[in-house]
Amino acid sequence: MLKARPFFVLKYYFYVNLDFNKCMDINKDYDLICVGGGIMSATLALLAKSIQPELSILILERLDDVAQESSAAWNNAGTGHSALCELNYTPEKEDGSINCTKALQIFNQFEISKQFWSFLIQKGFIKSPQEFIHNVPHYSWVTGEKNSNYLEKRFEALKEKFMFSNMEFTKDFDVMKQWFPLMMNDRSEEDVMAATKMQNGTEVNYGVLTKRLYQILEDEYNVVVQCNQDVLEIAFPEFVYSENGKKVLAGIVPTWKKNDSESFFNEYLKRCNETLNI
Repeated sequence: MLKARPFFVLKYYFYVNLDFNKCMDINKDYDLICVGGGIMSATLALLAKSIQPELSILILERLDDVAQESSAAWNNAGTGHSALCELNYTPEKEDGSINCTKALQIFNQFEISKQFWSFLIQKGFIKSPQEFIHNVPHYSWVTGEKNSNYLEKRFEALKEKFMFSNMEFTKDFDVMKQWFPLMMNDRSEEDVMAATKMQNGTEVNYGVLTKRLYQILEDEYNVVVQCNQDVLEIAFPEFVYSENGKKVLAGIVPTWKKNDSESFFNEYLKRCNETLNI
């Protein structure tokens, strides 16, 4: 069973149980254990190493290579989510106004991602960013009077924010035909439609990016993803207080076992909230 030491704000150890019939000869004590060879583990591990190079990190992947599931290009939309076109980030409130809070948060989060990638480019870790990131305009398009009115209110609310100041709005059929001609084929000018355009949209090939991040971890920090490693169990320690008032380890309590994921997430979130004092 592998053990992860407290990492940054984490207060407690946790344990990962592997199928050691398939396991390589590895240490059993780490500062950070990442389960899964996707974009999230790659980003977290590289951020951690950039901040604290001395950290001991283990990354485990069930398949024979990284970026084979959700991070693979054909398995996600590839959209750089900045709330430029995602209408669910700007719900309409009961009074008819538009709530922009989530959109601003999402925009800011993706800007931080781009800043991190820019940092890696400046450090010389990424030589060809065009391999994974491109500028692609983002459009929102709706039909019907109600939806068109909503989109116009959304446009009016967002354009006041500097990050959305270059947003364009139209109800003009010919303009939409220029923006996305294929979508406008066989549509009538009598149809009620509206659209917005953001020229500075971003599309990302997360599969290529993920593999590049892992290559940086291997080349610069000697962190190699251990593939073909099946995680069987994740467990947290249980502490009790001894007679002299000291906290001692009473045992290891599994919070998740393979093929028992239904109850895992609620328990995992509960444990994380307790650990981080949320």
